[in-house]
Amino acid sequence: MRGKEGKRVEHVSKRSTYAYQLDAFAAAVLRGEPVLTPPADSVANMTVIDAIYTSAGLPIRRPV
Repeated sequence: MRGKEGKRVEHVSKRSTYAYQLDAFAAAVLRGEPVLTPPADSVANMTVIDAIYTSAGLPIRRPV
């Protein structure tokens, strides 16, 4: 990467993002660690997804 401070090299993990999500879930369930994404964030995300579907003229998905 090059920036105002000069050039630097970063090494990125090849681990799947799902693996990190699973680690966080397991930590919350097994060890009582805090949940990284609170339920209110999930509801807000669903609201945005519903708005996108509506804007695209698609029906809002309903639980089966």
